[in-house]
Amino acid sequence: MKDWWDEPVRVVISDRGIRDVERLEKAAEMLLAEWPEQNGPAYINAKEALTKALQDPSSDSARAAARMAFAAAADEAGILRE
Repeated sequence: MKDWWDEPVRVVISDRGIRDVERLEKAAEMLLAEWPEQNGPAYINAKEALTKALQDPSSDSARAAARMAFAAAADEAGILRE
């Protein structure tokens, strides 16, 4: 079971600095516990995409969609650093 991305998403969390997120589970944890904006459309989409990918981590397309959605949510929140 592959539950990580080949290329991490780099985000900056104010009290923790820059972090490279490459695992589905870590991305989901960050969305739920550390995210600055938890009500935007990209945030909601990322939660849904990560849930699907966590349910089927062997799906390359689900993992890719989750990464794209997570990066979009980070961009929406102003914390994406790539």
